[in-house]
Parts: sequence; structure tokens; C-alpha cells
Amino acid sequence: MKFQTSPSTTRHWRLAYLGLALAIAVFYDFFLYKVHYGFGFFLFVSLYLIGFIALAELTKQLHQKWALWFALPILVLALDVVFFNNDLVTNYLPYLVALLLFLFSVTITIKNPHKFLFSFAKIPLVSKFDQPIVKWFQIFRDLFTSKESKHDRLYKNIAIAMVISAPILLIFGELFASADAVFAEWVHNIFDFNITLEFVWRIFRTFVLTLFIGGFFYVLVDPSYILGDKKMNVFKID
Repeated sequence: MKFQTSPSTTRHWRLAYLGLALAIAVFYDFFLYKVHYGFGFFLFVSLYLIGFIALAELTKQLHQKWALWFALPILVLALDVVFFNNDLVTNYLPYLVALLLFLFSVTITIKNPHKFLFSFAKIPLVSKFDQPIVKWFQIFRDLFTSKESKHDRLYKNIAIAMVISAPILLIFGELFASADAVFAEWVHNIFDFNITLEFVWRIFRTFVLTLFIGGFFYVLVDPSYILGDKKMNVFKID
């Protein structure tokens, strides 16, 4: 069965997913790595859900929209990390939320053109965990292709807009930093760095995490990401 070309099959939309993966990896490095989970964890989960759902909607990859209901308990559990500090919450709940985010992502994007009976075991990514790594080759091809396209002008306009908005963001950032001590500490953590082994390790860690998350997203939006058939064993009784 052939599928029509969707936005997600184009290089630019795949790179948009890679950009989301980079944002998630950077957020994790600054606000979650080796720190006490708190409100930053809830923001991280919210960023993932909002970014992924929005991008999946834009690329027409929300194939199982009933799975959107799972976002609610995920957010509730993420809030529990903010308000409760017992060992069960701090040591185990973040891993449960991560697992639920994984299941949410692989479920909501799975295509089922043959109307097979739904089964987690028949989701390709569940049975083949190496698929995101295989997608690294496609990621590098997308990143380093030299083919020009009609979107180049759009990218130039975006770059110009970023240059213009940077001073404005700096001004408002300074105002927020002077008014909020927590925000000021976050800004300090972002911009206070030296070229040390720790800094190089952070760059490498973020790069690898981006590859894993990006490969994960590439699998989810691939046209071949289709639910398999669940074979029912029939026993003959004489």
C-alpha cells in the first residue's frame, strides 16, 4: 500500500523535528542534569508535549488522536514531582514519566491503514530499539546536504528576525533577571561557562542526546512506521 507524501517526509520538516530534539536536549542539560527535580521537570515535560504535539499536528502525524488523553496524567505526574519530595517521587516518578512520554509518542504517531487490532507489541519501535540509531545516517544526510531550495529565502528572513529580536530579548531578559532571583540564576547558569573538560563534556552529551531523540522522532514520522498485524493463535480442540 502506497502512502501519499506528507510534510514529514520532506527534509525541512525532518530538520524541524531535529530542532525540537536539540531544544529538549539543551533544556535537559541546563535544568535537569544532576539537579534536584522541581518546577524545571514540569517545564521540561510541558515543552516536550507541546512541541511534539504541535509539530506532529503540522506534519499530519497525529494518527491516533485518542492517545492525546494520556497527556493529562503525564502532566499530573510531572506536577507531583514539583509538590512532593518523598523518595518514591524523587527517585522513581521521573522514570515513570519518561516511560509514559515514550509510550505516548510511539502510540499517537503509529499509522494503522489496515485497521489491525491495536497491540503495543506490534509497534515497530517497541520490538526494534535500534531503529533510532539507524536513522542517524539520514540525520547527517539532511544536515549536510548542499542542495538549494526555495526555502533558502525563508531561512534568511528567519535569521534576520533573530538578529533584530536578540537585543530586545536581552533587554527584557535583564529586566526579568533583576526582578526574579530564580530566573537570574537560570540565566547565569546558561551564560556562565568556560572552555573546560566539563564544558566539552556538556557539548558532547547534548550532541549525543540530540541524536538519540532526533533518531527517535525520525522513526516516528517515517512512512514505514506502521502497526503490524497481531496474529491470533487458534487451538483446535478435538
